[in-house]
Amino acid sequence: MAAVVGVYLGNTSASLAIHKAGRTDIIANDAGDRVTPALVAYSGKDKAIGLPAKQGLIRNSKNTMARACKIIGLRFSDDTVHQEVQDSGCKIVDKDGKPFYEVQLNEKPTLFSPKEVIKMIFEKLLEISQANGGNDIEEAVITAPLNFSNEQKTEIREAAEDAGFDVLRVISQPAAAALAYDIGQNDRTSLRRVLVYRLGGTTLDVTVLVVNGGMYRVIATESDTALGGRKFDELLAHHLAAEFQRQWKLDVRSNTRAMAKLRASAENCKHILSSRDTATCAIESLCEGIDMNTKVSRARFESLCWSLFQQSLSSIDRVLSTANISRNNVDQVVLVGGSTRIPKIKQLVQEYFAEKEVCQTIDPDSVLAYGAAIQASLLQGREEQINYDIEAECTSKAISVMLEEAEARLCPIIPKHSPIPLRKTHNFTTSVDNQETVCLSVYEEDDDMANNAGKTLVAKVVLEDIPPMAKGQAEIIGTFHIRRDGSLHIHLMEKTSEKSADINIDCCT
Repeated sequence: MAAVVGVYLGNTSASLAIHKAGRTDIIANDAGDRVTPALVAYSGKDKAIGLPAKQGLIRNSKNTMARACKIIGLRFSDDTVHQEVQDSGCKIVDKDGKPFYEVQLNEKPTLFSPKEVIKMIFEKLLEISQANGGNDIEEAVITAPLNFSNEQKTEIREAAEDAGFDVLRVISQPAAAALAYDIGQNDRTSLRRVLVYRLGGTTLDVTVLVVNGGMYRVIATESDTALGGRKFDELLAHHLAAEFQRQWKLDVRSNTRAMAKLRASAENCKHILSSRDTATCAIESLCEGIDMNTKVSRARFESLCWSLFQQSLSSIDRVLSTANISRNNVDQVVLVGGSTRIPKIKQLVQEYFAEKEVCQTIDPDSVLAYGAAIQASLLQGREEQINYDIEAECTSKAISVMLEEAEARLCPIIPKHSPIPLRKTHNFTTSVDNQETVCLSVYEEDDDMANNAGKTLVAKVVLEDIPPMAKGQAEIIGTFHIRRDGSLHIHLMEKTSEKSADINIDCCT
């Protein structure tokens, strides 16, 4: 049987694992690295993907497309896209309401969608996979963030398939992390609670899973987009800029090129400090021909980032509160993401959970790809006694509704992360005498809070010809059915007349 691969593609990096001949291994790219930067750059007519694009980032940031996974499947008006427009060195423009990267190709402005950028990265990942496992490798399982909508998952899947992968399934990152450590797969009679702590390049995600009968179900998750490896790099880069100013009386913090050099050096120092007590920042011609050469200690780095480390523990507090479980009831903790290599992070998480098992033996940059490769092997039927489904499908957003004729108040219907398929009913009524029509507005929300400012209108359902009666007398029954494919069917019916209205919303969650 041919080898299969697991693919992790994040905002800043990608990694691969291969399952072949009953064994799962993390595989390296053509530079010998287990992690491939998630970057695509153009210089003239030449295209660079991965490490070559990163190596040219300082000189060519305007033509380097980064963090495409962060904005794939989103509207240009989304807050996440607006933030990325500000942060990106490459211009991001609005085309038909969607974000597109604008780069100079053969000295002409050329637009690429996030999906096209991701396709190019997947093409590189397929090339790496086939170099390690043979040209017949095509089948893969891909991971996606838990909060991805069905539309975002579909675009990721299509990008991978357009690149040449045969995508067996797209699974959530927390499920991949748990599967990598075989949690709950050998003993299917016991219930286990697992906390997945993922600290990546741009985001901290903390998720609580319940594992029962070999199935993973999310019961709570917490995301903090103000945390991540890039934030640590930024703090260290500004410290190094202050050191340079102290030595040479030159402030480089407004110098874009100099700060890009400092960020690159800060990232390198951060990696070194995960295994050593000191690191050297050596930059040739940082500003006005002056070289920088200074040392930074692990203690100084930890002092600079201390408030962020504590902030990550607060995310654990919140997710446990939402899940309504104590830290003592967590059975295992899984560390994911390159930033969990930071010794102080590992120490704080271990101390937080006292004697609980903290899983960290698999390379944290590649653990999601490792779990995805195991899932791919199961879908190939390598171990027939194990169910193909290891993850309970859940809604990625909450569903709330509002009657336009009544007070402008959202009514929660379906909480975030509800297992699907599901069916719920809710009773409505009229707000004025002899009301003949009601209009029900349907919203998606990122959080379960009824007053969430981030709500998105997805549909309106209009029920007409309601018999005349006093306000509050009509009994209107709403049925909300989310199918396994994520589509939402809404049925409204006035009880006495049996007048009804229906609507289907594709890939609502």
